[in-house]
Amino acid sequence: MNHVKKRIGSFVLVLVLLVSMMPMKNVKAYTDAAIWYHSNGGVEHYCECLDEALMFCSQYGGQVILCKDREFNIPKELAYACIKENTTLIVREGATLTIGENGLQLEGKLKIYGTVDLNHSRGLLYGNGEVEMAGGKMIKKDYTIDSLGSDVCLEAKDIFYSQTLKEAEIPADRINWRASIGGTWEFCQPEQMPQAGTNYYDVVFVPDYPLTYEEKVFERSGKVTTKKVVPELQEYKPLEICAGQNLLDVQPVVKYINPITGEDVQGEFSFEQPEQLMLESGVQEKKGIFTPSDDNFEKVSGIFKVTVKETEPQISTEPQIRGQGTYGQSLSDIHFLPGKCVNPYNGKTISGTWEWKDASERLQLGTRKYSMLFLPSEDSYFTKEIEVEVTTNPKVMDDIEWPSCSDIVYGERLADSKLSFEKNEYGTFSWVNENVRPNVKNSGGLVVFRPARTDTYDWSRLAGYDEETGTVIFTIPIHVQPIPKELPVIEASDVEEGSCVSGSALSIDAREGTAEWKAPEQIAEQSGWYPVFFTPVDADNYDWSSYNPDEQGRIAMQVYVKVLEKEEPTPPAEDETGGQGEEAEQSESTEQSVSQAKETTPAVTEGERTTFVITQMVSKASGVSSLAVNATKFVKCKREGNCIKLSWKKVKGATYQIQYTTSRKWKNLKKKAVKGTTTTLKKLKRKKKYDIRIRCVKKKNGTNYYSKWSKKKRV
Repeated sequence: MNHVKKRIGSFVLVLVLLVSMMPMKNVKAYTDAAIWYHSNGGVEHYCECLDEALMFCSQYGGQVILCKDREFNIPKELAYACIKENTTLIVREGATLTIGENGLQLEGKLKIYGTVDLNHSRGLLYGNGEVEMAGGKMIKKDYTIDSLGSDVCLEAKDIFYSQTLKEAEIPADRINWRASIGGTWEFCQPEQMPQAGTNYYDVVFVPDYPLTYEEKVFERSGKVTTKKVVPELQEYKPLEICAGQNLLDVQPVVKYINPITGEDVQGEFSFEQPEQLMLESGVQEKKGIFTPSDDNFEKVSGIFKVTVKETEPQISTEPQIRGQGTYGQSLSDIHFLPGKCVNPYNGKTISGTWEWKDASERLQLGTRKYSMLFLPSEDSYFTKEIEVEVTTNPKVMDDIEWPSCSDIVYGERLADSKLSFEKNEYGTFSWVNENVRPNVKNSGGLVVFRPARTDTYDWSRLAGYDEETGTVIFTIPIHVQPIPKELPVIEASDVEEGSCVSGSALSIDAREGTAEWKAPEQIAEQSGWYPVFFTPVDADNYDWSSYNPDEQGRIAMQVYVKVLEKEEPTPPAEDETGGQGEEAEQSESTEQSVSQAKETTPAVTEGERTTFVITQMVSKASGVSSLAVNATKFVKCKREGNCIKLSWKKVKGATYQIQYTTSRKWKNLKKKAVKGTTTTLKKLKRKKKYDIRIRCVKKKNGTNYYSKWSKKKRV
């Protein structure tokens, strides 16, 4: 029963709303009305039901003004956002708004001059809208928070120094106070960064419906334990000391940072047992301790690498050179007596060996210094390098190394071939004549050698030496590659259908080579490509291998030959039924024509009679078509599947005969008579070529006159 009443009430409410939404041209301002509303820029309406006004504005937006006390209690079956974003609800001074059990959703604006009493409302005010206090008051609902016998409101999980209170998570099982409504506990100053240790901070209870309930703050009721931060090693520059030093003599570069903020942590770093002497060379691991200057950080220790460098030996006796060298020799050819090295700290002799730094280094003319090394046999010492003097005498030359050259392509000059080297310690090399263009089959290229220094070498014994010019000329082999050549253009003259291809003359540039028919007796039946042999003129300097020449050097090619259609005598015409009725008809018409020619009326001229008789006689004697009828020709012959579409030029006063066949010898002819200038040949054989021709027909005095057949079309 209650459900039925609600449905009836809802229907009445909607009916009232629809009536109120009708255009109202003359609305009087009732001063005793409880509510008046209007859409943005629309006509004002007056009512006593707040639901009606809010329902109107939920669809169109606007302003609702509450002038008297009202309770908002929208039925559940009317679902809509009560105060939308484009709606403003104004509570006038002296008016009080309360909310029914279904609540009021605020997404727009609530402007209060009077009173909004939520404490005596059955429902809640909720949403994300704006509340503006314009001299009025808003009485929120009361709620209780019980301590459950504990002085501490809540206890957060531990955090580290440098973290803020907003990062202190509050587990549900560590909240010691309970509220009578739903909500969350938060720290009042979430951006605060606590010091290490356990401290208490102000907390606030934020209700789930902050528009209906007030937030409550509790001073020093939140317990937070902040742990010290363990500094993180950011940078360590490995130490390097010499053997015999201790760690007190050096200060390492060490940098620690806060792993949470990334900021540097100030403090002091030291090694354990820093006074211990480092005697063995190599990388050693030592324990180090970092003590932060801020008590919010932990002291940390770690293992650090220390590199002990070798000690540089001190030379007491230098090596002694024995004998002299010859220009062109290397240091490995020079003998010497080894020297002596000692420890610079205790004077102890160091065992080791002496050798040239670069034993392959060539000796230069005169006296100069060369590097020599002392290689200690003990790991705690550096290799020692010194310089000693060696005297070198000139050298008599009887041979040198000659350069080679890169390949070139036929037609290029020697200048295009690069020598493997153009200069060495003895002098320079170049082509005698770089403009020479060698063939594929050549005897080599001439190279000239110009010595750089004649004071250090005696070149008189070198073969090919010219005393006047002071140069040496010699021949080096050079490989000339043939040029990849493209096939020439070969043209063939036209030939008549049925003739041998040898009847077509071949034309080719004589500088390229010669051309001949591969099969001269081959019959040319239709235009197309026919095989020929091409013989190049120059087979040495040009590369024809990509075209697979035969043993005689000939290359097979294809040449296009245009085959001219052989003119055939016109076959005897047949009548429409396929017989020889046309000749009989012409035979009969000949005598008739002669007779008619003798008895012609004055309207027929002598020229007409003569043409008529001669035409009939020639047609009967030789089968040649009459010259009195103009011929036509095809404009379009297009194949579409098993049909051929035809069109031709119009001849005034004529009809047309079409013949077509698949036989090249015009056997098994099919015929078709047409009055217009277009037709379609149907039911043709697929993949078969058809020969087609057409002629004109004129009928005069019961006699048919024919034109010549058109040229045949092959479709």
